[in-house]
Amino acid sequence: MLLSPKDEEAWLREAPAAGTAIPRGATRPGRGTRTISKKLRFQVLRRDSFRCTYCGRGAPEVVLHVDHVVARSLGGETAIGNLWTACADCNLGKGVRRV
Repeated sequence: MLLSPKDEEAWLREAPAAGTAIPRGATRPGRGTRTISKKLRFQVLRRDSFRCTYCGRGAPEVVLHVDHVVARSLGGETAIGNLWTACADCNLGKGVRRV
């Protein structure tokens, strides 16, 4: 079945169904990859002195994540200017809210 251009665009923007795996490195139009490369992740961690930018705790005291300042779901890019270090507690408690 062929989709109209409008239907195709809507299909591309839809979130995957619950439980559907997204392949590593998969892309969506205009959004880039869904993963942060190891090199970029290390650059962000090093820039932030391996400390959470919210609470200041660092490794090995806590598990550190590299987080998007503007969430990908809100149009944020996976670029060093939109990434910062957050501990697991701060990152998971924040969700997609911008702090």
